[in-house]
Amino acid sequence: MSKIAFWGDSLTEGKPGAAFLEILQAVQQNHTIENYGKGGDTILSLYKRVEKLHRSRPEQLEADIIFIWIGVNDILPKLSGFYAPIKMAVRQPWTRNDIEFASYYRRVVEILHPRCRQLWVIAPLFIGEDLKNRWNGHLSRQGQVIDELAYTFTHTDFFDIRQPFVERLTSLEQASMPISPYLPVKFFSTAVDFLFYRTAGKADRRAEKRGLHFTMDGVHFNSTGAHIVADEFLRLIPS
Repeated sequence: MSKIAFWGDSLTEGKPGAAFLEILQAVQQNHTIENYGKGGDTILSLYKRVEKLHRSRPEQLEADIIFIWIGVNDILPKLSGFYAPIKMAVRQPWTRNDIEFASYYRRVVEILHPRCRQLWVIAPLFIGEDLKNRWNGHLSRQGQVIDELAYTFTHTDFFDIRQPFVERLTSLEQASMPISPYLPVKFFSTAVDFLFYRTAGKADRRAEKRGLHFTMDGVHFNSTGAHIVADEFLRLIPS
């Protein structure tokens, strides 16, 4: 039995929306899976969490396999004005450009890399299911930064978790199925999502109302999206 640690933001934590790690834990009984996701985390605030543990309780960082999945929250403050003051209030500052993002990502990897046998660094997913929007362009560049960084460390691999979603969304477009332009840009709707849409069933109803296929708000999963992610991670974990 191996210990597998997932470090990330609300997608890893599993709130709001449907939780992919609950699905993964239900089908993967051979390993211990630790959830170190924290809603709202940026790469900078994740670094502070990891660095604090590195100084105080380094043994807690030990794992056989570690996944790092982070990045969306470094872009959200550029999406709508209400994100920035909230993130500052909860002490989750964000990086301002790709260079700063790469610097803090490297620092996280430098701490976690010696603590595991296999480290996976994961591409950030998307902001909105319209992959042609400008925000997903930012996330594509983040993915390239993470991919390039992975090559500079041993037993570290990059996984583009966006690809299965790209394929599905492309197929939907080719079948003339509408792709919703919905983005989480309104404070009230986003706050309601966070407070009250914290189960798969509720996320599915929210997604249907907004015409979304894999998320309930363009970021957080409905049950379809959560199952796809769980299946993709399952392929990376030895049985």
